[in-house]
Amino acid sequence: MIKRQQGGFTLVEYIIAGFLGLLVVAGILSLFLATRTSSATQSSLNEVQDNGRLALMILRNDIQKAGWLDTGVNETSIGYQDNHIIFDTDTFEGEAGAPASFAALKSDSIKVRYSGSADCIGGAVTSGIIENTYYVDDSTKQLMCKGNSSATPQPLVGNVQTLQILYGLDPEQDGSPNQFVDADSVPADTNYAISAIKLTLLVASDEEIPTSGRDKSFVLLNEGTFTATDSKRIIRQYSSTIALPNMPIY
Repeated sequence: MIKRQQGGFTLVEYIIAGFLGLLVVAGILSLFLATRTSSATQSSLNEVQDNGRLALMILRNDIQKAGWLDTGVNETSIGYQDNHIIFDTDTFEGEAGAPASFAALKSDSIKVRYSGSADCIGGAVTSGIIENTYYVDDSTKQLMCKGNSSATPQPLVGNVQTLQILYGLDPEQDGSPNQFVDADSVPADTNYAISAIKLTLLVASDEEIPTSGRDKSFVLLNEGTFTATDSKRIIRQYSSTIALPNMPIY
């Protein structure tokens, strides 16, 4: 009788094949996770950029109208001869040591007044004078606007961590500010005009990115440096200097 030799794989060959299979699976998994992380990062970056640009556009377009009065309107009869820009006191606590968390950040606010028919929330203004107040809600971290058609403010842009403002004082009223100061340092002198506004915003992503966090520092105008410690969120700073062609007197 002829004995036939049976073929098959040895234990070592099975182990090698299994190891190679694991390498292939690990490579596919690694590629999947890298793609997912890259996609999440890009999505969050797009969100931050969109929010930052939108917030700046809204503020710039409205603030530069401060002091505008339609032709033929008697400003004295409507009590509009001053206070075209009304600024809140400087509420950021940078002078006493910048806060270490987003939750501790405080923001400035600004109210602009000009001639028009609809305020920032789209409400009709029967007086003919718009009063729009912009600020960041420190609890929800949303850029808000309160018009004078309603007592209820409306959110405009989300994930805005802080808004800081400086005012360009122009005592000569020549369109070139001598210095930029915060609200606390604006002198009580009605002969001054404000010919420019400097503002800066911090905008963060809604989601954390699955990568190791790191400290991120930002200089917030004259308020010193704010550092977001071990932050895994994308954070960007957006700043602008806004010329005020009407040079409102305060």
